[in-house]
Amino acid sequence: MYYTNKIKSILFDMDGTVLESEGLFARAEHSLLKRHGVEVDIQELNDFRGMSEDEFYPRFIQRYHLTHNIDTLKAQLKEILFSIFKTDLYYVDGFRDFYNTQVRLSNRSTVLVTNTSIDIVQ
Repeated sequence: MYYTNKIKSILFDMDGTVLESEGLFARAEHSLLKRHGVEVDIQELNDFRGMSEDEFYPRFIQRYHLTHNIDTLKAQLKEILFSIFKTDLYYVDGFRDFYNTQVRLSNRSTVLVTNTSIDIVQ
């Protein structure tokens, strides 16, 4: 039996738990690759999920033989991603209701955790 009255804080992972964003990252990456003349199956991009930017970009550049520097690719990818977020970023089904009826009313501290960079979180 769990004693939930001893829980003081709840941590939520942002991508895939709070927000339906995982597929949006793949769509942005797919668009970026197309922009650079690289055709891949979008499912292949799932190999990059959960990586930090420091890990993602070198592997992404190496796998797809991209010639632009990391800063240029970051800016291009974020431009595409932010455009997608404007129309297609939603909460995971049921999260808002769960948060409002179970978490917010419990007076517990909540924390949003993610491996995503702060500029994307904002």
